[in-house]
Amino acid sequence: MTTRFRILLLLVLSLAGNVVWGAMYSCVNAKGEKLRSDRELSGCVGEQWELNTDGSRKRLVPLHLSPEEEAAAEEKRRKDEAEATERKIRQRNEERLLKLYPNQAALEAARQNELAATRASITLIEGRIADLMAAHKPLLNEAEFYPNKPLPPILKSQLDANEALLAAQRQALQGRYDDLKRINDRVDAELQQLRVLWLRRSPAPK
Repeated sequence: MTTRFRILLLLVLSLAGNVVWGAMYSCVNAKGEKLRSDRELSGCVGEQWELNTDGSRKRLVPLHLSPEEEAAAEEKRRKDEAEATERKIRQRNEERLLKLYPNQAALEAARQNELAATRASITLIEGRIADLMAAHKPLLNEAEFYPNKPLPPILKSQLDANEALLAAQRQALQGRYDDLKRINDRVDAELQQLRVLWLRRSPAPK
């Protein structure tokens, strides 16, 4: 072996020892086919990995999304955040209900207290209506003395004021009756929800 050949052989071996293998990437496409390349892949479904020289996973490659994919990902992120917020709000409401009404007796007691307050308001309004009706009758009797004639300004003013007050009180009375229905409807809905929560909270039978 000549000296020149030895020098060339040593140079080749030295270069081979310094070879650095390029990166290798792997993923699966939409058809389920496994792809592999020495550069980042496109058309991947799911995760893309950079591999070590022995084929083991080195790192997860960040996704490079198109504008449409970025918009879809952002929409999904917003939807996920909204759902998470909704779950937290629902959980807080459930905890609040359980704290207020640990059992059905507590819920029914609260219902009756609220209904009683509304019925008291109804009784008060009905008393006002009765008083206004009592004041209305003599005004009508006096108005009968002016058939086919304009009523005196004072009498007309008194009648108009009485009728306006009656209309307002009757509207308020209807509102209180509507409140009774709303209270019962709300408590009935809470009862259905609480039955599930009470059952969920109860210890499992041994």
